[in-house]
Amino acid sequence: MKNRRMFAGVLVLSLGLLAGSGLAQFDEDWHGTWEFDSELRDCVTGFLLFEDVNEYIFCEGEDFESDTDPNWDDIDCQGGVTGNQIDLLCTMTEEIDVDCTAHMTMTWDLTLDQGVVTGTQTIETDFVGAGCFVTYTCIEATVVGTRIDADPVECDPQPNEAASWSTVKGIYR
Repeated sequence: MKNRRMFAGVLVLSLGLLAGSGLAQFDEDWHGTWEFDSELRDCVTGFLLFEDVNEYIFCEGEDFESDTDPNWDDIDCQGGVTGNQIDLLCTMTEEIDVDCTAHMTMTWDLTLDQGVVTGTQTIETDFVGAGCFVTYTCIEATVVGTRIDADPVECDPQPNEAASWSTVKGIYR
């Protein structure tokens, strides 16, 4: 079950992986609440591993943010997001155990067209070390994302209210 959550999290969080990368911000085309359906298969055998559904909120002007595991040692992405297209190649390394390190290569090819995101995400992982149970895995996700709310309340700007300086000081005393 832990591996299923890890693969689902890493694959489906493709839109959230780019923290601090400076690769892109959400523009108006991405604004809204999205439901992503993913079908994850073994790249080599085509065997269906599982299906997953996740919901995400993207606000116009917001940076892509990471909610990936904070234990990642290295994240290096090339490519980027341009309007309606995400084409990325990212590599990262994580120490799984004292004697096992995972070297991951991830690719994303996603297209947004008329409120629907389609594409694929792939994770190839080489496991190195005596403590690893496997040496290689490859998972491919076919993704379909549909906008289910065009104007989520979470994207509303914070209200600004006029107040005198003495009122503001009084709040913080």
